[in-house]
Amino acid sequence: MRMYATTPREEISVADIAAAANMTSAALYYHYPTKEDVLLDGLTVFAETLVGEVVAFLRRADASLADLPVHLLDWLERHHDSAAVWFAHSDGLSTAVEALRRTTNERILAEIAKAVRSHCSDFSLPHASVVAAGLLAEIEVSARAWLTNDPLCVAGREDEFRRAVAELGAQILSAPVPA
Repeated sequence: MRMYATTPREEISVADIAAAANMTSAALYYHYPTKEDVLLDGLTVFAETLVGEVVAFLRRADASLADLPVHLLDWLERHHDSAAVWFAHSDGLSTAVEALRRTTNERILAEIAKAVRSHCSDFSLPHASVVAAGLLAEIEVSARAWLTNDPLCVAGREDEFRRAVAELGAQILSAPVPA
């Protein structure tokens, strides 16, 4: 994942991946038919770990739902290479990667919507789902900016960016229920 996070995909060869994994190209081909399959496997592992982290955070008794986006920024930093590939470099890579991203986001969205409903009992399911979609969008956009150190959002202003992300999460959650 480190290679995919730092090198354009077209420039990575099977031999490069094999060398990084202390394997021969033949051994790598035994396990993975293509270098794209290596990437898909790495993204699949990351996706499962990401969903697990979201679920674990949402089940914590002391967790504030508004803190989820900032919590994930810290978590993503500890999983930087895989997270950078997932959030900043995997859009449109293949139909398999797009399917993985879609199903992962659907799982995360369902978990967030469930948490919104339990924390804001006056929210209807559609309202909670829209709020959850807003939080998921905030996570996606802030993660991409954070992991790429976007000069317009983050560069040199990490604490300010984190505060802005936290405030936006709180605003999304406080969206009034339509009358």
